[in-house]
This record gives sequence, C-alpha cells and structure tokens, in this order.
Amino acid sequence: MTVWRPVRLATLVLVLASAPSLAQVTCPGGAFTWLVGAGSWATGTNWLPIGPPGSGADVCFNTATANPTLPGGLTTVGSVNVLALSSLTLSGGSLRNFTINTGINADSPFTFNNITNVIPAASQSWVVNGAGTFNSPLSVPPATAATTTITVTGTSDLTFNVAAPRGFQAFNWGAGVLTLADNGLGSGTPITLSGATAALLVGSPTATALTLDNPVIATTSGELLAVDGAAGVQHAIGPLTVAPGVALQEFLGGTNNVKLQTSGLTLGAGSTLLKNDFGGVYVNGPVSDVAGSTLTLFIGLITPSGAQLDEGLHFQSSTTVNSTISSTVAGNSAMIGADGATTLTLAGTVNLGPAGRLILIPRGGATILFGPAAFNAPGNPNDIQLRGSAGNTVEFTNSAVTANAVTVFDGLSFQTDAAPPPPSVTFSTTGGATWRVRNTAQTLTGSFALNAAGTVDTGTDLTITGTLAGSGALTKAGAGSLILGPGAHTHNGGIAVNAGTLVVNGSLAGEGTVSI
Repeated sequence: MTVWRPVRLATLVLVLASAPSLAQVTCPGGAFTWLVGAGSWATGTNWLPIGPPGSGADVCFNTATANPTLPGGLTTVGSVNVLALSSLTLSGGSLRNFTINTGINADSPFTFNNITNVIPAASQSWVVNGAGTFNSPLSVPPATAATTTITVTGTSDLTFNVAAPRGFQAFNWGAGVLTLADNGLGSGTPITLSGATAALLVGSPTATALTLDNPVIATTSGELLAVDGAAGVQHAIGPLTVAPGVALQEFLGGTNNVKLQTSGLTLGAGSTLLKNDFGGVYVNGPVSDVAGSTLTLFIGLITPSGAQLDEGLHFQSSTTVNSTISSTVAGNSAMIGADGATTLTLAGTVNLGPAGRLILIPRGGATILFGPAAFNAPGNPNDIQLRGSAGNTVEFTNSAVTANAVTVFDGLSFQTDAAPPPPSVTFSTTGGATWRVRNTAQTLTGSFALNAAGTVDTGTDLTITGTLAGSGALTKAGAGSLILGPGAHTHNGGIAVNAGTLVVNGSLAGEGTVSI
C-alpha cells in the first residue's frame, strides 16, 4: 500500500521553512560523550571522559552510528543528546532498565531497542529534530504518573511500537508525525497536538485493530489526524477535541478503507474538522458543538456504493450535530452516516456551493433527522443521495431544501414532514424504497420517478403537479390522497392502491394495471 505521509490541502498549506529554526543540539557541559560505534555502555574507554557515566550524568552521541548496549540492572542518565550527523541505537535486553531524568535532545535519528523499560523520571521536555523510535516500552513510574507531563517540540517524527504499561498526566506533541503502532503512551494519556506541523498517525501499514482510549486535543490549526493499516481495519481512540478557532485536517493513510473511531467529538466555536478521502471517522459517543463550528467533508466519491459507504463521517450513538456541514468542491461529497439503533439529528447549515453533493447514510436500524438551519447550494445541479440499507430512515423535518432533487437508494424510507418537499424525488434501481408524507399536505412540483418498485405512504395528502414517471411498480399506502395533477404522467409500472385515495386529474396513458 502507499506509505502515509501528511499532505495538506492548499487551504491548509503550511510552509515548513517559515517555522522558527531550532537551536542545534550541543553537548551539555560535563556530559559524557560516546566515542565508538557498537560497544558496551559499561566500558569506560568508550566514553570521554572515561566512564561509564555516573548515575544522573548527561550523555552525548556524536559518532555516525552509535550503538551502545546497556548493562544489566538500572542505568540512569540526566539527558540524552544526539548531535547532527550522528545516529543512536540504544540496545538493552532482559532486565535492563534505562531512566532519563531531564529529557531527550536529538538532531539525528535515535532508537531504543529491546530495553525492559525506558523510564522518564519526572516531567520533561524533548526536542525531536531527528526521527525517534521506541521499540521499548515508555514506563512512567506509578508514583509519578499522575504528575508527569512530556512536552515534545521539533520538526521530526516519533514512533511508538510497544505498549506502555500505564498512562500519565499528559503528552504534548509539537513536532512532526507521532505514530502509535501500539498503545505506546499508555491507557488514558491525553495527547495534545500543539504545533502547527504536528500530526497523529494511529496504526501502521500492517497494524491490526488498535483499541486506544487516549483523548486527542488539537490546539493549533493545520495539524493532522490520521490512521493507517490493512484494508477494513478500525482503530479506536478516546474523545477528539478541536479547540475554538482551530482547523484540524483529518487525512487517512494509503488507499485502504481504514476507519478511525473516536469516543466523542467536541468542536469549539469557529473550529473546523476537515475530513478527506480514504476510510471513515466514526464517532461513538457524545457530540458537543455549536453553529459556529464546521465539518468540512471532501470525500472524493460522488456516487458511492458497497464498502465505499464506510467512508465519510459516521455517528454510532444518538446525538445532535449543530455544526455547519460544508462540501463545495466538484467531484466531492459530504458523506454523513448513522450506524446502529441511533437517531442522528442534523441541525446546522449545509453549504454545498455550486458543485458539492450531500449523501446521507443510515444503516443498522438508524434514523437521520435532517432539519438544516439553511441549505445553500446556489446553481448546484446535484441531487441529495440517500444511501444505506433497507429498514433505515431519512426524515426531512423542515423544507430547507427547495431546489435540489432527492434520490433514494437501497430500499430506504424517506419521510417529509413539511411543505414544500424537495422539488423532485427519484427511487433508484435498487428497489423497495418508501416515501412517507407526514404532518401536512404537500405538493411536489417536479417529477416523482420510480426506477424500481416502491411505496408512497400518504399519511397526509400528496399532490404531484409535475410528472409521475418510471417503470417501477407503485404501491399507494396511507389514509391520505395521492393526487396526480393535470398533464401527462408517463409512469407505466402499475399502481396498487392499498389504502387511501388515488386521484388522477391528468392522463395516465400507458400506465400498467391499476388495482384497488
């Protein structure tokens, strides 16, 4: 698969060269400097001055390939410093522990391999300008976990491949890409994305599903949230928060249909969560947002089907979304789903511009209540698509949609509660769809086209002043009347009136059997 790297859309481009330059790492005064390539940490002549370093001493690595091997027991240092043009691979083994008292400063790559525990003794700051890899557990001591905060700045990446035994107070990430290929920061540790180039990557190209509970908080615009893994994998994190005024771009890895589940979503005033292609984000918990926050969805699918319906933004528990929903780029859509026995209420403004499309996807017994504060799609020819699976419902609770047609797929139920309904309604070739007319008499000014068999359930009267068309069989249910206005109706699939009244004021020449 394609290796994931963070890519920002033009609207969120950040020129890394404009970031403040960081001071070059130097050896602290009194530090012990490693002199060789591979060798034993405990051999005195491998160090300058002659070592090994005493407990709590700063250590410095300035050789092209520094590969010390720790002795048995506990080794404690002050800071770890990896200079430019060097690289560090610190290897351990059984019952080899490594404590860092004050921090890590790296201008070149560093790796901790097979160490029993890498132990930050207390809160500390790390500078990561060279890629770091933890192939050993980051083990904050139980006695200090509740008060330990690790703050990372720099320009490079950090990867955790081994689970940590416990969480700690906070992990503030302000460098490049933070990759969690396992629960490397421990259970419950809050992750704050605090730098304009900071990114979080959950999983790896070969990772199986990860179940993490770390809250993720974005505090600076331009950060990225991402997942990677084998096709169909779903990773989980804790609740996701986008701070007021912050724009967080979510970009998924490779070309696989990989999913990311969050246990909640909070969008501050003026914030934006920008969702791109590949995979889906699934919110399985409470949503806290305001009308001034925005969900921007640029899903590069305009007519999705099958597994493609897993993409977009999905909600797995009943909730109300007040944010503005935006998708204004040609060839892209806002795909929003509700999964399971849930009710999703969409109350915010929808902005599609002249080219976007809205796709609503209820599945697994879900209902989507669609009552946008406003629906803005000036000159937009695209229909609203209702996708998902049979037995699920999309209910238009107001009449905000006045110019865009609705197409019902997959045997869904479509309900309109207010007059007027959308101007045209089409049942796609996937049959079994139902249109329920409720609350007030309604008039359809455009066409009602049945490309497959379907039902109109008129709890209240429905008048079609446009055209009844298509070849799918129509079943009339409900106590109200279906009134076909003047003009030529071209429907030829037959009509079965099971309840209520059918009134034909125009012509039905060519219609199939009409049964009562």
